[in-house]
Amino acid sequence: MNLNSKRTDKRFHLLGWFLFLICAIFFIVQSLSGSDVMGLIGSIIFFLGCIAFIIPLLQSWREEE
Repeated sequence: MNLNSKRTDKRFHLLGWFLFLICAIFFIVQSLSGSDVMGLIGSIIFFLGCIAFIIPLLQSWREEE
């Protein structure tokens, strides 16, 4: 696998995680509007989990540059 192929894979992984973040934000907003405490807690945990996966991806991307 060459460098361009690895970069393309990482871009798609990053795009996927950002789409998950957008979903988490919508889940948070929906939980707030519906006064759903359990849904809100789950949505916040989901949001933080997505960030936890994005951080190492961004760090490895910066190390390659």
